[in-house]
Amino acid sequence: MITYKELLPEMALDSIAMEGHVMEQEAQKFTISYDYVDKEIENFGMSPEIKKVIIAKGYDPLIK
Repeated sequence: MITYKELLPEMALDSIAMEGHVMEQEAQKFTISYDYVDKEIENFGMSPEIKKVIIAKGYDPLIK
């Protein structure tokens, strides 16, 4: 669930920043910024709680 977003006009900034949490799991938070000129993720952050869940499902969240 996205709980906050910051979207400025492209002439001011070329990216969007979002933050939120997994639905019904407010401790599992994330942040992400996306560059819509280069069409790629610039930054991605996650709380230790969401990282534990991802690892428990067999994925390494730090591998691109």
